[in-house]
Amino acid sequence: MKSKSIVALAAGIIGLAASANAATVFSFYQMAPSTPNVATMSLAEGSLWNIGQLAAPGPNTFNIAYAFFTPTVSGAYSVGIASASYDTVLLMYEGQSSFPSGNPRLGAIALNDDGNVLEFNGLPFTNTSVYAQWNSLIQDINLTGGTTYLIGATSYNAGTTIPLPLEFFVYGEPVSVTTTSAPVPEPSSLGLLALGAGGLLARRRRNRAA
Repeated sequence: MKSKSIVALAAGIIGLAASANAATVFSFYQMAPSTPNVATMSLAEGSLWNIGQLAAPGPNTFNIAYAFFTPTVSGAYSVGIASASYDTVLLMYEGQSSFPSGNPRLGAIALNDDGNVLEFNGLPFTNTSVYAQWNSLIQDINLTGGTTYLIGATSYNAGTTIPLPLEFFVYGEPVSVTTTSAPVPEPSSLGLLALGAGGLLARRRRNRAA
């Protein structure tokens, strides 16, 4: 009878963890001027709109502000900048602990220049330069749960200063957003860890009683 109760408890904890990840939400993060991750890259062309351009070094310097995020579960995610004051470009990397300035094509998995939308799932886009459609939006990219990704904000034109603070969003399952590349344990893992610790404690108490 007790073993059935333990199994039921474990199933309940896992079910709660799974249901906690079931909601599709916006996660926001502000790249603050006080503690920014900033870098530069030098490319052959003075305007950036294609991921292949990252492989061609040259004299044109682009400024980048970046952060990291870790999806809780595998699935399709969208990443964008809803509000800006310049013509944005978004970069996404996998497997990088910092921005790879010396080889910006290394680990790059996505780049978007213009989202070409005025809103995304009810979130309005604004841009005080000219057009809100210039805000970048990487849509429906498949990401792996527990893997940490780097998201970088740069500009269409070389030499543009990235105005901080700058806020980006991740749309999908809940994510953990940080300034470092250290991964954060998934909620389901934390639940199983707690369950395991409780089991060890109960076993020790039974051993002492015996």
